Amino acid sequence: MGRWRIRRRFVESWVSTVLALISIIQGLAFNHLAGRLPEIYADFLVRHDFVVLTHFLLCFVILLRIFQTYLLAALDYDEWSVNFFDLFLVFVIGALEYLLFSSLIAGPRFSAVDFHLRLSLISIAGVLGYLGALLRLRPTVLEYRAEIRLQAINALGTLAVQAISTFIIFSPPQPAALYSSLALAATLLVIANIAYSIRISLPPESRRPFDAEAEGPAAAAAPRTAGRLEVLIRPAEREDVPALLDLMMGGFAEFYMSIFDASPFLTRVLIGKILLAWDGRHPLGYRSFHLACARDDGRAAGLILFESDRRYGLLTLGRLSLQTALRLGLVGLVRSWRNLRATGVHRRAQSNAELHVVYLTAAEPCRGRGVGAQLLDFARTTARAHRQTLLALEVRENNENARRFFAGAGFRAEEVIESRHDARLGQGPRIRMTLAL
Repeated sequence: MGRWRIRRRFVESWVSTVLALISIIQGLAFNHLAGRLPEIYADFLVRHDFVVLTHFLLCFVILLRIFQTYLLAALDYDEWSVNFFDLFLVFVIGALEYLLFSSLIAGPRFSAVDFHLRLSLISIAGVLGYLGALLRLRPTVLEYRAEIRLQAINALGTLAVQAISTFIIFSPPQPAALYSSLALAATLLVIANIAYSIRISLPPESRRPFDAEAEGPAAAAAPRTAGRLEVLIRPAEREDVPALLDLMMGGFAEFYMSIFDASPFLTRVLIGKILLAWDGRHPLGYRSFHLACARDDGRAAGLILFESDRRYGLLTLGRLSLQTALRLGLVGLVRSWRNLRATGVHRRAQSNAELHVVYLTAAEPCRGRGVGAQLLDFARTTARAHRQTLLALEVRENNENARRFFAGAGFRAEEVIESRHDARLGQGPRIRMTLAL
């Protein structure tokens, strides 16, 4: 039993063990690199040798990149298990770092070819590590595509640096200025890879992932024990975008994740870009929404969106397409447009006398407290102010809470709208419901 107890404790402390080893090895590597700085700096002042200096900077960012990679992996991947390959790779990369830093020799004895030969060994080890993580993480994070994309980008970034090393190794002797430029380009590539990894692995609180299983948009009818919550309904402002994101992801996460075929995090980022595009002056811009805020403390309790007279301009569509392509790739952009077309979105108002409600949802803690009813009262008032005599909306067939809520408010089912996208969402076709005013 003693051996199993030791193994269990080792598994439980795996992250701490890896972090301890990384700290020791990277600390020694940093000390070795820092010890070469005075000699390189003095040589630069005398000879103005940018080649050694730029390669020193490249070594420094490589040191940061390796430490950041292992640190974020140890903190993020709870499914790490005892694996000799991981430990072996930690020590191998540490030894290769020492080998690389040893090639930084101030003066004319420095050889860029020798440096990049040694750097190639680190690049190969890095690619193997990233591909290994990609293969081992795939079964557990298939739904969270950002993690898979992260490992792929890491491998591609390392291969890009390796391409620079390959050119230097196999090309005839080049001018010192070209070696300096190539080392600086490799440094910028590594920095960009660091920034991307941190952005994906440590998203700001305002971009935190959401639970894709949140209740549906019209679940305001679900019973709650708290009393009625009085709200003030006003046009949304730019400062309300984080609150709008919370409400949209809470009520419509599954729909948008299905459109973009992306993780909750990436979906939230893309919805944020949509809300802010063209300063919110389009049908899904923040200016088109009305926000229900609690009268007692001002917190966002719900939202409503009517069909707008605003249209998507070419610049807005181009910007949204660019943002989608940057995060999902060209294939992801084409797939998103295909999915969006398949949904049919919603039927437009059938006459000028109809006010079409596109979105209506309440925040999860505020459901069952009269927020939805107050939003519908606001919709009635808005329709009458525009001399419209019909309220219309669409609700999924399987969303029984929403159907009961709207039926209780006087809406009646008028039409069933089917599309190719219904089976993918698994919520049945849309039902058009109307209320005569």
